[in-house]
Amino acid sequence: MSSPFILTALRDVAPTLSEPYPQELKRLIDNLYNSSKHKIQLKQNEEIARYHICAIIAVNKLKQELGLLDPLLDKSPVPTRTVLQLLHLFETSLQIKGSKSTPVSTPQKKRALEVEVTPPSTKRRGRPPSAKKLPLTERLVALSSQTSKTPETSPIKSKTAAFFKTSNGSPSVKSPTKYPGSSTYSSPSKHMQLLSASEITGLCNKFQLETSIIENILETFKQYCSKVSNEWVLLCGLIINCYFVINHKVISENVGSKTNVIKTMFSLQNGGLMLDEVNKSITIVQNLITHNKWFKQLKMKNDLSFEEQTIASTSGNMISKSSQFRSERSQKDYKEWVETIKHNISRCINT
Repeated sequence: MSSPFILTALRDVAPTLSEPYPQELKRLIDNLYNSSKHKIQLKQNEEIARYHICAIIAVNKLKQELGLLDPLLDKSPVPTRTVLQLLHLFETSLQIKGSKSTPVSTPQKKRALEVEVTPPSTKRRGRPPSAKKLPLTERLVALSSQTSKTPETSPIKSKTAAFFKTSNGSPSVKSPTKYPGSSTYSSPSKHMQLLSASEITGLCNKFQLETSIIENILETFKQYCSKVSNEWVLLCGLIINCYFVINHKVISENVGSKTNVIKTMFSLQNGGLMLDEVNKSITIVQNLITHNKWFKQLKMKNDLSFEEQTIASTSGNMISKSSQFRSERSQKDYKEWVETIKHNISRCINT
């Protein structure tokens, strides 16, 4: 229930919601995720967004009960169009619109799942009955198109303005405006993290990394993004280190393959890094994650020995295993060779 992936999804779809998050909300996301795992099979590039889809549905369902804002769709690790398609698939497969035939949670949590998708409203003349309960996807699209029409004194804008203020009541960060004399304030989250989950996932897919590895990269990126001067240094280093570990056998057998990987990353990254900076990012990030549990498990899964770990994590190393003269095995062979020479020389002298 306290899965880091649930927390990551909530930070993306509900950035104005402060932590710790309500237990009821996390519990509902967990129930939706477990139910969808048994009923809905997604493609590999869509699987990374399963927690985000469950979080969007959960936030939308408990919005009125917990006083939440509408969930964001553009921060999910897949395009918004795909998000809308997955939302429609989930609401159809899980029957989350109040149907009692296939509940998505335990009976004790039934009340949380039966919250109406649309808030109660007063009856208006000429309004068709079918408009009272719109599907989740249609309602989210309608809400996004009405954002510009929200009145200045609405509760949504009041809560958003309060979120962008610091504890002493003063706005946090000023951004330049087009009109002189006016002042607006940008979101603190935009300064903390410039890269979205979809951008990170897209770059990981270029290197054909598995979904579980991408999830760990996303979580580690958010953990260390404030400790590096350029977020792209962290992202490039994370992806390349994982790629080196997974493909260490092929890399060790082909001279120049490491350099090709670094050059490929250099051409794909959009952070303005030079080739030398991409190269250095490998060592920088390797020092950050070398003791992380998931990275250790990745090396064990791919049968990476200690000797090979050193080589895999060294940037710009084009020396194959057959040319590693300072390795433990090579030094042992050298000592045996020296002893053999000494023994032969002593025999010659004695004779």
